[in-house]
Amino acid sequence: MEINNNFYEKVMSHSEFYSLMYPDYVKFLSTEKQIISIKTSSVKWNQTKTTFYYVWGWPGPDCNMYDNENYGKTWAFTKEELMEYWKG
Repeated sequence: MEINNNFYEKVMSHSEFYSLMYPDYVKFLSTEKQIISIKTSSVKWNQTKTTFYYVWGWPGPDCNMYDNENYGKTWAFTKEELMEYWKG
């Protein structure tokens, strides 16, 4: 089992990140209303540190999963990066 410390360290070096509220973009809400900020201290990691999870919601739980592959599409370190991806 290989642990990806670079990804883990990169993510955890930030106090928060921005995420789409749901894994898929929805057209009936503006992009800005779909983006939430999440504290990195609130996420859980898989054993290899390649994927992290945020559990939220009530009566949930709802869970969003994040990895390096979906950076800039479903999550990013700035709100502007997500806004840019989903504009148009």
